[in-house]
Amino acid sequence: MLGLLYLQDNPVTKVAQNAFVFTNRVKKKVQIFLDCSRFEVMPTTQSTTDLHCLSLTSVTSFITSKSAALTLALSGYFCSSISPRSASYNCTQCNVGTKSISHADSISKCVNCPPGGYYQDEPGRNYCKQCVTGTYVSPTTAPGRTAADCHVCPEGTNTNGYAEYRACYCLNNYYRLDRFGACYNCSSDLGKKCQNDIVSVAPGYWWSWEIWNDSTTTKSVGQEEEQQYIYFVKNLTNPGGSYSNFSVNFTETLPKIHQCLLNESCQGRKIGTSARIKSEDMCSIGYEGTLCSQCSDGYYSWFQR
Repeated sequence: MLGLLYLQDNPVTKVAQNAFVFTNRVKKKVQIFLDCSRFEVMPTTQSTTDLHCLSLTSVTSFITSKSAALTLALSGYFCSSISPRSASYNCTQCNVGTKSISHADSISKCVNCPPGGYYQDEPGRNYCKQCVTGTYVSPTTAPGRTAADCHVCPEGTNTNGYAEYRACYCLNNYYRLDRFGACYNCSSDLGKKCQNDIVSVAPGYWWSWEIWNDSTTTKSVGQEEEQQYIYFVKNLTNPGGSYSNFSVNFTETLPKIHQCLLNESCQGRKIGTSARIKSEDMCSIGYEGTLCSQCSDGYYSWFQR
């Protein structure tokens, strides 16, 4: 027996006048949801039918049964019980700029379309539309409510691809310090190697967050900045929407990169990807210290090597 009929986004504009008049004996009302603006003439209903008019331009809200709410929750609606013991549910279309998702405290809830390559210009949707290639919605503009909220990705990015959850990916041999900011040419700085939006130390080069006070002591004044950069890099390498909003950029200054006295003494490394980056981590086996210029225990220099 028919209990629910959902016709949103259906292109039908005309049905028989008695199409929603059911001759069979029903025990409960039939719930019908449709975009009434499409119909040239509204069909006739009866006392055993609840007809709900939906809209593609404005938010609608109504009270319905749990079975109808479960269906609507999958179709762009926020549905929750009127009271803990009630069998009735209040369902409201998610507004533009949002989409519906399942939720533990209610059948569903509405969440904003994330910054990056997403927007939604229609209410009552369970997905976000994708910006055209080479465009994105900035965090200050999000959630995107129209296609016009998608702006051209910043300088140094690949505008031939979709932005996804950032301001487009960087071009090859470019890096960034802001998930939603510009990318910088790696070739402009000696000793940098860039891949997948991340800057690395190239082989033959070395860096350290520590500042040297004299020949015998060091002061790790850059440890906090280093940890911030590690969090940023780990966050940036997350391609999905589960990244942290607290580490979307790195606002401090990266350490200066120095060329090693012997190229083979410094192996280089991708910086920011381990729990703790030490200068020794960039030295080849048998080398340690500043610029990897010292021999490790058990090793000795041979013809300046």
